[in-house]
Amino acid sequence: MIVKVPKKWDSQRLREIMKDFLFNFRGEEKGYLVFEGNFGMGVSKDQLSMGAREFREFAKDLVIEGGSKNVERNWLFVRLHQTKRVHLRFPAEHYELLKKYAKKFKMTPSTMIRDAIGEKLFRLESARKSKKEEREYA
Repeated sequence: MIVKVPKKWDSQRLREIMKDFLFNFRGEEKGYLVFEGNFGMGVSKDQLSMGAREFREFAKDLVIEGGSKNVERNWLFVRLHQTKRVHLRFPAEHYELLKKYAKKFKMTPSTMIRDAIGEKLFRLESARKSKKEEREYA
């Protein structure tokens, strides 16, 4: 997924947040800072140190390729498009537990599975990048 941020919103804090969500800075393109990443993200106006009006304008100015954006109150969510389908089989006991906890968190079983897998992949990729950075600076 590509996230393009107008240069007027460039800040050290924004770059740190993008790096925390494993988005790589790809350079500048026609007045935009271009970031590329494999994961979605959720960021609040407080994390960006913005007021409500400024935050809405910032969210409106973002260009997302290969994903979508959604603003909910003081939060901006960027999600990847879901283009691949995977069929899974579970033991009946596991599926019942999955349904139970999905209901508790007001999610569908599918969403809960996607989130769990996404979180695991994020941790693995984060650990891999940390080790790579350690080797580069050693």
